[in-house]
Amino acid sequence: MKELGGINVQVNEIYAEFIRKKKKYTNCYFTIEELREQCSEKQFWTEMRKGSLLIWQQECGYKKLYFVGDDFCWINDFQVTETETVVIEIVTKGGLGEYDISKKMECKDVLQYTRFRRKGFSEPNKLPEEDAEYCTEMDIPAIRYMLETNFSAIGDYIPSDAELRAYIQNRLVICLRDERNIMGYIIFEDKGKTSYIRNLCVNKKYRSKEIGKKLMLAYFYMHKNFKGFTLWCKTTNDPALKLYTNWGGITMKTSITISSYAEITIEQGAA
Repeated sequence: MKELGGINVQVNEIYAEFIRKKKKYTNCYFTIEELREQCSEKQFWTEMRKGSLLIWQQECGYKKLYFVGDDFCWINDFQVTETETVVIEIVTKGGLGEYDISKKMECKDVLQYTRFRRKGFSEPNKLPEEDAEYCTEMDIPAIRYMLETNFSAIGDYIPSDAELRAYIQNRLVICLRDERNIMGYIIFEDKGKTSYIRNLCVNKKYRSKEIGKKLMLAYFYMHKNFKGFTLWCKTTNDPALKLYTNWGGITMKTSITISSYAEITIEQGAA
């Protein structure tokens, strides 16, 4: 295996060659620049296995695996240790088809997500105004508690404290409050004129009070001149699916969890 702490020239060349040859099967869509950026932030390593390039990324408590190749022969001798959890994320436009790795190896969990997209508003000035406020660093403990009690590190996006602080400092976290309590929040990221919702949660004490709807209205009002919006939602999260139904899901994302020691329990996120 080759360490990718600061992605070296050889790995650069290998990955570039795999991209150039347009291998048949892959779940890795990084450009060289994006891979270099990822490697500067997280621990990566790579290996060649039966003609395929495997790229490993260390996450908190598990490893994420990316593959690039013309077949799935690398699966034949794929093993994880008793203390490992490996996650493989696959994006498809329909069913998994040949990408259904759960039919090729024993998997503990298969989690499915829908990507919701919507275009910008044709008449942005007619959007109803809904008030929300930006979160401050004083809100980090409350948001952290909601993240850890409503979402799973495997499959869901849970930012680190440093990432959460950066979102807050860049005014990318909004919330609704009841006096001092956060009723709900949205963490988002803006790239050009497209906005991405990274995490949305409503405090359990305030559910069934249309807090999610009010948050979305406030978020849209803030972004009324944007050209597009995107988010992922777990297909078992019925409250969130109802909230996002008007967006029209397009693409399926499947996260396959391989664990040799225990079933992975995924709590439903809440909207």
